Amino acid sequence: MLKDSRDLISAKVIVAQCPTLVAETEAGQKFEVNVTRQQKRDPLFWATIADILREGIWVPVTKTYHQLCDNGWLVNPSSRLVPAVSSEGIFDYNNQK
Repeated sequence: MLKDSRDLISAKVIVAQCPTLVAETEAGQKFEVNVTRQQKRDPLFWATIADILREGIWVPVTKTYHQLCDNGWLVNPSSRLVPAVSSEGIFDYNNQK
């Protein structure tokens, strides 16, 4: 299930140099993404951001505070898709019982 997207914008990371993170909207508007203290000190966060930058992945950012969304575009991804193996040994993500 997708989040209510009224407060989200699509952004592409264009600069990632700790502690600065700059993104660009689909319309070409550049802005600085607000990074938390915890994110600034987290090497895994910056490694992930470097991967996102390198691959050119569009990420959801809040319009109001210009922060990254921790769940991406989904409301609660962990409760929606649970990998399971069907009786034929094929992964079945949608047929939950």
